Amino acid sequence: MGEIQLKPEYVLQVGNILISNAFFTSVITTAILILVAALLGKSLKGVFGTSTGQLVAEFIFQPLWNLCYQVLGDATLARRAFPFIATFFVFIITANWIEVLPGFLGALYVHAENGANLSLFRSPSTDLNTTLALGLVSVGFTQVIAMQVLGPKAFFLRIVNIRKPIQTLAGILEFMSEFSKIFSFAFRLFGNMFAGGVLLLVTGFLVPYIIPLPFMVLEIFVGFIQALVFALLSLMFIKAASSHG
Repeated sequence: MGEIQLKPEYVLQVGNILISNAFFTSVITTAILILVAALLGKSLKGVFGTSTGQLVAEFIFQPLWNLCYQVLGDATLARRAFPFIATFFVFIITANWIEVLPGFLGALYVHAENGANLSLFRSPSTDLNTTLALGLVSVGFTQVIAMQVLGPKAFFLRIVNIRKPIQTLAGILEFMSEFSKIFSFAFRLFGNMFAGGVLLLVTGFLVPYIIPLPFMVLEIFVGFIQALVFALLSLMFIKAASSHG
């Protein structure tokens, strides 16, 4: 059984750059998603239900579009947000589910210089660096959308308005609260997925057969819920930031 660590686990080195197993897995996940997207893209005909690829794409993305439209309540705003929300959801759910693949956890180990055995693969969602990056991108994208909808002048007047000192104070406090959203995104996703990964690793080591199956099913469910929550919260923050109130 390998070491269980909260900190990044560096398993590869390219020149002077150290690569963690979570980042390595993120690259693999991204490559898989790009390949699947390319294969699905070739089969899209623009007509519902005309091919297997079309059906798969509709099954995945139609509910996400419905979610965007229902939460935001505006088709134009939903079209702006949908590509990013769909990307968040698909990447996070893939990163969450990849750890339940047979042989993923504890399949290959790298012997570190300090004597620890580090897994070559690690779910990206169990690394705080990855979840912080996702939270940062989500909050940053929310501000970009808000600026596009409100316009640069109205966007900055919500933060700093010399004629209305009270509104300026409230705007500055609201702007500072955006940083708390980053940490909220990061620690929610990280905490749930790291705990699940540890549970799978420990049960798989102690009782390799049958017993881990219920926990794997639970982890699949939790992985889906966490991806959905991330997407839903991003949409709610976009709606709040884009309102003219």
